[in-house]
Formats: sequence, structure tokens, C-alpha cells
Amino acid sequence: MSRPTKSEAVAALFRSSFPPFHGFAYRELHGEVLRGNLATELIAEHCEEVARGRTRRLMINVQPRALKSEIASVALPAFVIGRDPTKQILIIAGSQKLAAELMSKVMKLVGGSRYRSLFPAADLRSKGATSLRSRQGGSITCAVVGQQLSGRGADLIIADDPLSPQFAKDKGRRNAVNSWYDAEVRTRLNNRSDGAIIIVMQRVHPDDLCGHLLETQSEEYEVLALPAITRTKEDIRFPSGRVYTREAYEVLDPERDSAEQLEARLDEIGGFNFIGQYLQGDFAPWDENEVRSEYLFSKRPKNWRPGDPLAWSALFALDMRDDIKAAYFGGYSIYEDYQQDRWGTMEELQASIVEQQRRSVELANSTGPLPKRKLTPRERKLMQHAMRGMKEMQARKAVVWAPL
Repeated sequence: MSRPTKSEAVAALFRSSFPPFHGFAYRELHGEVLRGNLATELIAEHCEEVARGRTRRLMINVQPRALKSEIASVALPAFVIGRDPTKQILIIAGSQKLAAELMSKVMKLVGGSRYRSLFPAADLRSKGATSLRSRQGGSITCAVVGQQLSGRGADLIIADDPLSPQFAKDKGRRNAVNSWYDAEVRTRLNNRSDGAIIIVMQRVHPDDLCGHLLETQSEEYEVLALPAITRTKEDIRFPSGRVYTREAYEVLDPERDSAEQLEARLDEIGGFNFIGQYLQGDFAPWDENEVRSEYLFSKRPKNWRPGDPLAWSALFALDMRDDIKAAYFGGYSIYEDYQQDRWGTMEELQASIVEQQRRSVELANSTGPLPKRKLTPRERKLMQHAMRGMKEMQARKAVVWAPL
């Protein structure tokens, strides 16, 4: 038996494994070799798990322009139906424009001669602008969020950017998307045990579709959430078993979005949007309108150097939103003293915080007469809160998230 040629071996690799295939797909669509990175490699491997039937529910939360849609909503459907032309795949886009873009790319990919040579049995034919069908009964169909899906079944459903950032704070729109998903999308699987669902999106709100599903069906979903920049060192395990150590303050894709570009993006879109779209993290427990970009990055001391962690004192954040600037994401908080920025080392600030906490607790718990000396404006404000029955007034400190 003769050994396969190099081209035959490469073709066999493309047919058998999704990570190499998505590189093939990128070259078919763009005419150039894919410059892979941590995000594209992780997304591809997680999609491979779906294609193999080892993952049934997957969330992909990655920043904009990270190729997540092209990998999961274009290359993966082409790969799955190429390997099994009986598969029925439903792509659901958040807008008509996105639906048209995704379907156009799918048609370009599967219509190419090299794809047809890889998967000759698929023989996909266009059925209008939103559907492709194979002779074996398989299909790739694209719909838009909110459309009635009756009569459409699928073995694989991919929901791509179901809620636009511009509607993130529209409670009615959020609830409509979540309710529509519960009523329409989950019931479209041909077989709930074997069928798969992928949610591809950047986080835009605590109650977006991912937030809704994590609240109601968290045990079902594998979650791939990659912040554009990290605060702490972490080990990331690939489905294949490979482990990548991501250092603190490491940018996800420095060639596409450097640290400087990320800070500029923060200034452009504001803190609330940045927390979701770029950090994929928890959102502020404050009113949405109170989280702005200056709460994440603030002025820096003169001797500060890029990469240095910073700290400032932060006192009495509870019920003092008019005075305390704050943001919360990824399990940690940033606060700014309402009186003044007080930069220094963590040790210096910690000592100051402890002392001020002691004094404030004494004031809050005092049942005797007020001190004879004149209260400072800060003490007067604290006393006013204490007299209104504010029980919990404790100091907090935080390290400023300062990767630049």
C-alpha cells in the first residue's frame, strides 16, 4: 500500500480535525494564512469538542473582533455538515445584517473548489439567501433572533451575538431575547440528548442571554470566557490537555489590541460596556449609569511605571454612591476615596484605612454625646449616616487594576 502524498495527508487532517480545518477555512475566506493566538486556539478546540459530541452546551465569551463568529458560526457548520451531510444546523444571528454576513461567508466557504474536494459527499446547494441543503437532507440555515422557528429542527444550534451592546440596558429587549430563547430555541433540537447548542457573544449585561442561562441552566454549560487582559496569573487548560499559563496583565491578543489600545477603547465605550465586552466579567452592583470609564483607570502618581500595581484608600462605599466612585468586575473591586485620591503603597494605605475604620466604627456605634471638638466634614457625613440607622460602614481597600 502506497504512502499518502503530502497533499493527501493534509486533506485528511482537514477532514478529521476541526482546529486545522478552521485554519483552512480562514485562508479560503481571506486569502492569507491565519495568525493564530490563544483565543482562536481555545475556541477551535472547544468547537472540536462539540463536533465530536463530547460537549453539548457551550458558551464562548470573547471580546469583539476575535474571530469567534468566524470560527464557531462559519467554519464549524461547514466542518460538521461536510463530515456528515445529514446534519441540520441552525445559525441564529442577533441582527439581519449579521445573519447576512455569516451566511455569505458560509456560502463562500462551502462553494469553493477546495472545500468540495475535501467533502464531495456534502454537495451543498443554495436554497435562497438564508439556507443551504445537501442531497442527504442536511442543511445550514440562518435565522434572526425573534423570528418564529416553528417547523425548523436542528442537530446543532449556534446563537451568535443575540443581544447588541446598544440594547444592553433595555430591560424589555433583554427579557424578550431570553424569553424567546426559552420558548423557541431550546425546543428546536431534533434530539435534546444528542443535539448541541453554542452561544457565541461578548457579555453586555448581567441579565443578557448568557447571564440568564447561567442563572437557570449553569450546570449544563461549558463556559469559555476570556478577558482581553488579566489581573492575576492563571493556568488555562485546553480540552486537549495542554496547559497555558497566562501571566498577570497579559493581553489576549497584543497584535490586534495592545494594552494602550484597550485603554483607549475603555475611554471610547465607557466602563460598563468595557467590563462586559472586553473583560467578560461580573458587572457592577451599582446602578448601570454610575459605572463610567474613569472608575476603572484614574490619574496615576508621578513615580508610577507601566505594570506597577497601585492602591488607594476607599472608605464607606455603602450607600454613598454620590461620593464614592466604584467598579466591580471579575471578583474584585476598585474604589476611590470621595475626598481625594490618596496614592501610596498598599502598606501605607492599609495603615491609614485601619485607623480611619476604627474611628468611623466608634462614631457609628456611639450612643453618648457627640465629641466636644468640631467634627470634620467627613466625620459629620459619617455621623449623619450612622444616625439614619446605617448599620454597616466598613473600610475597604483595593488594588487598582493598572496594567498599562
